[in-house]
Amino acid sequence: MEQIKEENKVLKEAEPEKLNIQEKIKKPKPSKILPSDRLSFEKQVHLIRAYAILSGNDRKPVMNQALADMLKVHPASISTANPFFSDIGLIIKGPNGYTPSEAVFAFNNAYEWGPDTAGLKLSPIIKDTWFATEIRNRLSFAPLPEKEVIAKLAAVSSATKEYQSPLQILVEFLIFSGIVRREGDMINIVKSSAVNPPGPNGNTIGTIVKTNVPPSPDVPSNDVPPKQNVNDTLPPSVDGITFSVNIKVAMAEMQGWQPDRIAALFEGLAKVITAKGGSQQ
Repeated sequence: MEQIKEENKVLKEAEPEKLNIQEKIKKPKPSKILPSDRLSFEKQVHLIRAYAILSGNDRKPVMNQALADMLKVHPASISTANPFFSDIGLIIKGPNGYTPSEAVFAFNNAYEWGPDTAGLKLSPIIKDTWFATEIRNRLSFAPLPEKEVIAKLAAVSSATKEYQSPLQILVEFLIFSGIVRREGDMINIVKSSAVNPPGPNGNTIGTIVKTNVPPSPDVPSNDVPPKQNVNDTLPPSVDGITFSVNIKVAMAEMQGWQPDRIAALFEGLAKVITAKGGSQQ
């Protein structure tokens, strides 16, 4: 009996040690290389620019320490960001450091002129990545909530919940490069190349610019008919003011106008006509 009690005591004492061992077991890593979350997305955008600036026209390799000095961060933070940048092709690893791709140089040049649209220069690289391909295919049917987009990326990369921040950074890269746009809590694909991508804060929605869109046959056209030459309507011997006005205001809009606003419209029109008559006297 005493032996059984002693064995139970040993087992109970071993349980905490067993739990500690389980806690030390590393959780499975994602199957894809994800961005580092030691640097914010905004800081990673500046890191991409720093590569181009330090590499210069000679396209020389850049060391982590030089990047860390420019961004005022620890060199270890730079080294955690490099694997993702290298994996997607933003930088190329060499024996003396990393050399930025041509897209990075183009991005840096564009950033100096317009930070809000510079992200488009990264699109040729970002659009061919595994995460861009996955989300573009998903969004081709319909927009998705941003939480669901992150969940899709987690499933493809076998990432656990602790990798939510790196997955969020993937979404920010898709928005910044103009591949998708954020509409509230929804993510939608950008189907047009004429896009205003958001800046590094990722909060601005990209705007699709539609061109050469024919009017619907069910909707009245807003085209203004060709102007008639009013000089031809008066006999040559008759003096008069040749003045043509074409004002189109939707009835639905005018229904909400106050009487004084309507009166002001016609009063203004009368002043224009009076001024026109005075100029010809």
